[in-house]
Amino acid sequence: MKCRVLSDRVYFTLLTVGTSALIACGDAAGENSEPVSASEAGLFSNPDFTLWPSHVANVCWEGAAATDPAFATFRTNARTWIEQYIARVTDFKFESWGTCPTFIWDEAAGVFHTGIGWIVVQLRPDGDASWGGYAYDPHPTLKFGYQPDGPTLVSLKPGHWENGGNQAAVLHEFMHALGFDHEFNRRDNVPVQCFLGVPTDGTSFGTQFDPLSITNYSYCEGIPNVLSSWDIVGLQNVFGRKPPGSIVGYRDACIFTPSLVGGTPARTGTCIGSDPDLAEAAQRERWRRDSSGRFSLPSSASSFLSTAPGNFVRYGAQGTQLNFNSAEVRGIGDKCVAPANGSLVSGTPLQITTCNGSAAQKWQVTGNGASVTFRNGSLCWDVKGASSAANTPIQLYGCHGGGNQSFSIVNEGALTFQGMCLDSAFATPQDGLPLELYPCKSNSDWSRHNQRFYLSGRISTGSSCLNNNGTGGSLLTWLPCNSSTAQLWDYHFLAP
Repeated sequence: MKCRVLSDRVYFTLLTVGTSALIACGDAAGENSEPVSASEAGLFSNPDFTLWPSHVANVCWEGAAATDPAFATFRTNARTWIEQYIARVTDFKFESWGTCPTFIWDEAAGVFHTGIGWIVVQLRPDGDASWGGYAYDPHPTLKFGYQPDGPTLVSLKPGHWENGGNQAAVLHEFMHALGFDHEFNRRDNVPVQCFLGVPTDGTSFGTQFDPLSITNYSYCEGIPNVLSSWDIVGLQNVFGRKPPGSIVGYRDACIFTPSLVGGTPARTGTCIGSDPDLAEAAQRERWRRDSSGRFSLPSSASSFLSTAPGNFVRYGAQGTQLNFNSAEVRGIGDKCVAPANGSLVSGTPLQITTCNGSAAQKWQVTGNGASVTFRNGSLCWDVKGASSAANTPIQLYGCHGGGNQSFSIVNEGALTFQGMCLDSAFATPQDGLPLELYPCKSNSDWSRHNQRFYLSGRISTGSSCLNNNGTGGSLLTWLPCNSSTAQLWDYHFLAP
């Protein structure tokens, strides 16, 4: 009997009000950063982290950092890293990115009258540490992460903004600004790994201690400069996934139509997501793909994305078939679905693994709008034995058009066969875990991300591919297909 461990998930530790333990909020001690003793002295009595309560933050640059040409490369890099590696994988957006406004401080009351919901990025030439989630001076830092009565500060030392900047450090400090503590401070970090202050209790969101979390950057060995798979799942558990129907490009640029009037040029802009203040506009970036491969909006099913003179893309009555002929299928923690050992042989079981761009991880996606099939050459995803029993494996098999090679689309990215969901075993983003059928989980289940999938790849018509020309309302264009990031799109399934 297969045992499915689904109860011991913790993705991040978010400190709750009333804890009184040491929190080190800067960088690693090994990088001339905030030492433990300084953290204890400054934070011991009020170390609580507060999670960002909404799905949007305004980001601004303080002082010369906003306009000095010497910082231009870093400003561009930092925004790119935040939008690409945090915003793109979750239902959270970062706006503004200009010069900070004047935040009004009431000296008598000891509070700010403006600045709530802002993240201020401060580049300190004399800084010997980087910090994220502090209160903006002169307001005392009573808690970390979201500040309910003024701006939230991200302060970076020279080594983290010079020479184009340090990607991992920027992501690390922004995670603190959003309300996440260091992973190593968790009480379940046993036996102790990495640098550790005092273990703390807190609110948990999933798996065991994750030494590869970006929140452990420079404390643990071997951490890459991007979010870990569990970081991604943790963010999605807290802030949600991209809404169904989103077509998301590089740096969190979503495809939308400014108007439902036929012939309107399609554009890209920062994803609206589920922002309640922009609910009507958000409906103009929710795309459903029909049986002819055309993308329409649920509110106007007779109009579609289409090619237009001048290689532009328009929204109107003349729809164009848009293809995913070489797409990755991404699951929990942004892992890719692939055959075991990359073997394109009939009978090979499918599993999740780290995406590597290989041909074995690329799928042609076809379907009739309500369901999809996935094929690589003459081989298709196949429910072994056409059985709907729990734990039935998904394998590669010669394409034959049978019902066990077609999967129904359910909102938020679930794919089903006879009422059972495609599921990566054990709800863990670990390479090599098999793809199988399992009873479907609700959207309130922390472990549901192992049953959520989306497409990532080029969207093409003939030899031309959809090209992302940036955020801010840029026009979409068709260009010869290439391997640039401007032609890579994530499509989050929308059910009919």
